[in-house]
Amino acid sequence: MLKPRHIYYFEDPFGKERYEKRESLEHEIRVIVNSVRKVNDVYVIITSREEVFKEFKKESLSAEELERFERSLNIKKPSYDYGRRMEMLLLMAEDEGCAWLEDEELKKFVLEAIRSKWVLPTLLSMKDFVKATVNVKDWGNLEEELMIKSEKTSERFAKEIIEMSDDKVLFLCFAFMELKLDVAKETYEKLAEKIDGAWEFDKVLKWFKGNKVGLDDQAFIRFSHPSYSEAFRHAAFKIDYSGRVKRIFCNVLLELAEKDEAAWSVAEAVAENFDKLPEDVRNILFRLAEKDETSEDVARAMYWYFDKLSDDVRDELLLRLADKEEATRVVKFVVENFDKMSDDLILRLAEKDKILEILYRL
Repeated sequence: MLKPRHIYYFEDPFGKERYEKRESLEHEIRVIVNSVRKVNDVYVIITSREEVFKEFKKESLSAEELERFERSLNIKKPSYDYGRRMEMLLLMAEDEGCAWLEDEELKKFVLEAIRSKWVLPTLLSMKDFVKATVNVKDWGNLEEELMIKSEKTSERFAKEIIEMSDDKVLFLCFAFMELKLDVAKETYEKLAEKIDGAWEFDKVLKWFKGNKVGLDDQAFIRFSHPSYSEAFRHAAFKIDYSGRVKRIFCNVLLELAEKDEAAWSVAEAVAENFDKLPEDVRNILFRLAEKDETSEDVARAMYWYFDKLSDDVRDELLLRLADKEEATRVVKFVVENFDKMSDDLILRLAEKDKILEILYRL
């Protein structure tokens, strides 16, 4: 029985990494909920990873009783305004005796930094920052720790992605690429046929919608904040040593390469992550560059991500695009990066009729 004027804390009772079903669990949760209703001045904190809690709710009768108490804490929707966050951070720092509190300029720097709701967005990130900066008295280390501790939430989401089933990872590929709903659904349904037990598209959309993933006014699927997008990239290319997330993502790119309406999203994704992709996926850029309908998308992606491409890849793409109607963008690229190009490439581009025509007009 819960006692008044007490705080009770239950850490991950549904399972730390995945839902762990126990016959007694639902009974225990119901007892806790009923006690909270009956006892005044008592607080109960139950923590759980979102995906684990969703699994519990799916199978548990007591889940409905929990819903009115549920609070989702994530970087999209911070729980406290700036004033409360500043107050809590200062209290933590004073309790630990942080050296930077003694310097008014350093103190002001930290408090100004957390005006952004994405800097130290959670109580845990604040606590980690304070612990790491007890003896810090310089700007550089403070700034570095602010960045590191603020990234913790996206790193956790990256680990969650790695542990997700193939159908959920497949769905998140479309949010990462910011695709139209109808294109994403059609592609998902085709690729999900090869996944045993895959959920229907609408079911997965409902699973994620309203939290980490949403639809904008034009019905594009997007992550609710760039930090989630960065978490997906981190999962696909850095910490998933099995390569499963990357393989699913590559399959999506290869399938979407056949759809002209997805050309920009594909070209952007390939160009931005070019050095991390296998050769057959890299070659998508050259295939799209050959088509009049999609060459502009490749030119635009190359323009924005030219630092991600090697010299030989850029040269080959420029030469192919120079024959297209959208050669204007190629000329702009050449003008802005003239000093970085070889004499041979400049001479070969100068032989292209489309380039000469545009230069003449200029």
